[in-house]
Amino acid sequence: MAAMTWQRIWSGLVGRLRASAVPEGPADTGWLAIACLAALACVAVPVLWRATRSLVTVVHETGHALVGVACGRRFVGFRVNTDMSGETVTAGRERGLARIATTAAGYPMPALVGAGLVYVGLHGYASLLLLVSWLILAALAVRARSAYTVLTLALLLGAVGALWWAGGDGLNTAVVAGAGVFLVLGGWRGWLAVLRSPDPRQDPGTLAGLTHIPRALWNALFALVMAASSWLLVRLLGAPLGAAAQAVMP
Repeated sequence: MAAMTWQRIWSGLVGRLRASAVPEGPADTGWLAIACLAALACVAVPVLWRATRSLVTVVHETGHALVGVACGRRFVGFRVNTDMSGETVTAGRERGLARIATTAAGYPMPALVGAGLVYVGLHGYASLLLLVSWLILAALAVRARSAYTVLTLALLLGAVGALWWAGGDGLNTAVVAGAGVFLVLGGWRGWLAVLRSPDPRQDPGTLAGLTHIPRALWNALFALVMAASSWLLVRLLGAPLGAAAQAVMP
């Protein structure tokens, strides 16, 4: 009996993996509109923002880690705090292009990832994105440096895994697109917070010390990247959201 149960689970897992590699149908505009509105509410409503903002921090810190590893640095660990701050530790030279690229990757990363989620999700690969996201989160969990970080990643792993396993094509696409919108908007909100902060230990201040380029120029560069991501978001979502609006208009 137990063997048959495990066999069914294995067969279901293999079938789900194969299905993830197959392009899905077009997104349901109704679900897509609901997901985008939910993303907007999560960024705009204070109580919802406090409950969800850690996702932006996770992506921010993941950006530091991935770019650091790509540049030859060693990923040691990372931490996410309840106030949306975080810390990623990579080992390597204290100065140089690798350190600069690693430090610069944080603030633009939520917007870049958000636009990428919407683009790939709307092109039929939402389930594959969920699977890849789950694997990245699982790899990050090994390097978590605090109980809150472990809890945050555990919740994300559970939510992403459940959606990948049980969600339908239309729901997966809508949730992935909504998460992308949330990350782009949340990236802007995080950038505005650091823009107002006088703390020299923030990434723009650290970059100014590493490069002698003023922190204002680094902030402008981050804004330029986020603006490009936002433009792509509008291009991708304009038509389906317009169709959803027309469908509910009298």
